[in-house]
Amino acid sequence: MKTGYAMKKRLLLCLFVSIAGLSLSSGCGESYGDPVPDFDAARDGVPIITYHYFSEGATPGRALRAIGAVLLNLPLLPPLEEWTISAGTFEKHLEYLQANAYRSVTIDEVIDHMAGTKPLEGKCIALTFDDGDGSVYKYAYPLLVKYRMKGTLFVITSKMGQEWNELSLSPIDELREMQRSGVMSIQSHTHDMHYKIKRGKTPHPTFDVLAKSGISDEWCEVRDDLVKSRALIEQLFGEKPKALAWPFGFGSARSDAIAREAGFSGICSLWPGTNFPGDSPLFIKRYTITARTTLRDFRMMSAGRFEESDK
Repeated sequence: MKTGYAMKKRLLLCLFVSIAGLSLSSGCGESYGDPVPDFDAARDGVPIITYHYFSEGATPGRALRAIGAVLLNLPLLPPLEEWTISAGTFEKHLEYLQANAYRSVTIDEVIDHMAGTKPLEGKCIALTFDDGDGSVYKYAYPLLVKYRMKGTLFVITSKMGQEWNELSLSPIDELREMQRSGVMSIQSHTHDMHYKIKRGKTPHPTFDVLAKSGISDEWCEVRDDLVKSRALIEQLFGEKPKALAWPFGFGSARSDAIAREAGFSGICSLWPGTNFPGDSPLFIKRYTITARTTLRDFRMMSAGRFEESDK
């Protein structure tokens, strides 16, 4: 019994030391692994990568939780950390894209590609950021400038500059700086619909509950929210947004119809996959980056080859 216990302790210690060593390097000591997959947007569709929040670096505790979640499939990450990656990991992504001659495009260009008006070809990729947390301005924006990449930022227009949901969202001056630099396009994440309400036993996204209710006043509430968001973005940033990213990743036929009525020509989901000419821009696919995403996962996403079953 003692021998077995000692061996178990030794194994756990070795695992801890290995993970701690990995945590000292950005990206958890991973490599991209296999040769670069062949990729062309005209043949394989345009991949879109979605980010949420960034941190300066991986503390030993956070790194251990993240690596445990990836390697051991342990539920060790609280929700905010699940959606957060380090600035170093993000830079590794941009280094990879630059080294492999990728060109970043905006969500407007993806919409035109899907509509067939301006098809994209070659190594094209879109980088998007949901919510507008201040960490995007602090960590991701300077790196986009450094690597000469573009991004699209989906903001909750009623929350700009506020403390919300454990986040510190960028104020208008930061958003305006990113947009005027030509690096970041500002698009809508609704005006004030990023929460859930309970009807029945479980909570559901507010916009979808109201859209499906069959009550005209509630349908109008969703439409008015989206119209207000579009108008505010145009007023503050001088560009009329074409794209909406639904909170929580998905809408429905009814909520999508309201978004189209409000003037949006593209609707982003969090459904994984790439986007082709002829696909509906009312269902734009995006790959999602989380703390569990490995560098190999990112490489496969950037080539449109990632499947959840690969993990």
